[in-house]
Amino acid sequence: MKEKNLPEPVEALVMILLLFSGIVLVTMTVGVMLNQGNSPDSIDENLRIVFLLGELMFIVIPVYYSYKKNYDINTLFRFRPVSLNIIFYAIILGISLTIITDEIDRIIRMIVPPSEAMQELMGEPKINGIGSWIIMALGSVILSPVAEEGLFRGFLQVTLENKGDVTRAVLLTSVSWALIYMNPYWAIPVFIFGVFLGYLSWKTKSIWPAVSMHAIQSFIAMLFLVDEFEISINSWYLMGDHISPFLLIAAAAGVYYSIGALNRS
Repeated sequence: MKEKNLPEPVEALVMILLLFSGIVLVTMTVGVMLNQGNSPDSIDENLRIVFLLGELMFIVIPVYYSYKKNYDINTLFRFRPVSLNIIFYAIILGISLTIITDEIDRIIRMIVPPSEAMQELMGEPKINGIGSWIIMALGSVILSPVAEEGLFRGFLQVTLENKGDVTRAVLLTSVSWALIYMNPYWAIPVFIFGVFLGYLSWKTKSIWPAVSMHAIQSFIAMLFLVDEFEISINSWYLMGDHISPFLLIAAAAGVYYSIGALNRS
């Protein structure tokens, strides 16, 4: 990497902070405006559209900024293509980590039960109708993985790697990614997931394996927003209030297998 073709870490952090602050401000403003005389379903639908546009800005603005600054966009955002085998292993890793981090989240809530206000904040609106499905799929399964991985595992992590230790770059990027969710109960699971995303992006020099992991996690989470699916899957997914130990063992094996396969690729 040529240092002159990449931004400074502080520059990348300021960009992320400004982007995030702007998106939060716009979302809150729109939410207040929509809350006047609209039904809850209508508000949820419109907020999903705002979220979709916000995720789009998460990648469009940094790419445009980098273009205007003559930075090496392919290196900075890690748009390098990878083989389908690597994508396959990344998907296995994503499914496995989704199961494990879900159990970690349940343990955290058991040790430190969230307040009613926090539970309401953490709750996701259920998906009703094809329109909600399309908007949610575009935002959470397609745009969000590409935008967030390009911004964090690309833009931010590459600048940190360029200035120092890779391990520190992965950890700092994961912490930054966890902070934008603004939820203490999600911080540890998101951080753990982020460490694997960062490692994979560094190892493959591409964001696409991380995008695949992120997308499969978002897709699984989206399925649980459908009442019928949640009821049918809980019969074998859960054992009491926790993930089935058989699934956890399979998930641990999936992590071991996929990491080994990715290291050999």
